[in-house]
Amino acid sequence: MPALAVQKMECAAGQEGDGGWQHPTKAVGEHPAVILGEVDLGQESIQQPGYFLRMRTVTVEPGGVIPYHSHGKRPGIFFMKHGQIKIYVDGCKMPLVLNEGDSVVEDHRIKHFARNETDDVAILLVADIHQ
Repeated sequence: MPALAVQKMECAAGQEGDGGWQHPTKAVGEHPAVILGEVDLGQESIQQPGYFLRMRTVTVEPGGVIPYHSHGKRPGIFFMKHGQIKIYVDGCKMPLVLNEGDSVVEDHRIKHFARNETDDVAILLVADIHQ
């Protein structure tokens, strides 16, 4: 089995610029996240009260949308467990296309929205730090 690589959520070379997209503000076809586990970081050796590390699944139906949001205080990494999703990142002319098996880092600079433009459900496994 080949090693999995985690990529940063950034524009491909030469694709920097305004994509001109409308930022959707409402979720469409996005199921409530299923929390798989959570760690209170205030109780751990790093002692960060009020912060939690969690793992969850996010499911998006065909034609569904994850609305525009920021990762300013919620860095994370996600793995495309099933299907495909397009991520529309501020500052990129083209969306990032993520397929089953792809992983991406979402850091404090990221503002984006996502669409499932396929005929199949998209399932993401997400690990993030949140308050």
